[in-house]
Amino acid sequence: MSRVSASFGDKVHNNSIMLAQIGLTKTQVTISPDGYDPICGAFRATVSTNWGTYTACYYNQSNQQISGFYTLTYYNQPGGVWYSFDNGNEPSYVVSVAPQ
Repeated sequence: MSRVSASFGDKVHNNSIMLAQIGLTKTQVTISPDGYDPICGAFRATVSTNWGTYTACYYNQSNQQISGFYTLTYYNQPGGVWYSFDNGNEPSYVVSVAPQ
C-alpha cells in the first residue's frame, strides 16, 4: 500500500488556513462487473479486497463497465470512504459501497 495526502485550504486575508488533511490510501483489488444498477444510477461490481468482498457502484467518463485488477484509492479515515478505481487508463469514481 502507498500513501498520499490531500489538503483542503481556504484563503482569509491573504493567509492560508488548513481546514482538513485527509490521508489517501491505495491498494490492489479485483473487480467483477454486475451490470447497471438503476437504484444507484451507475454500474455495479463485486470488489474483492484483502479485507473482504464488497458491492460497489461506480461511473466513468466513457460509460463502460470495468473488470480485472485495479488500484482502489480510498480516504484513510473512520469508515474508509472509497474514492476511485484506476488501472492506468481512465479512473472510475465510486458512488456507493457496501459489504457483501
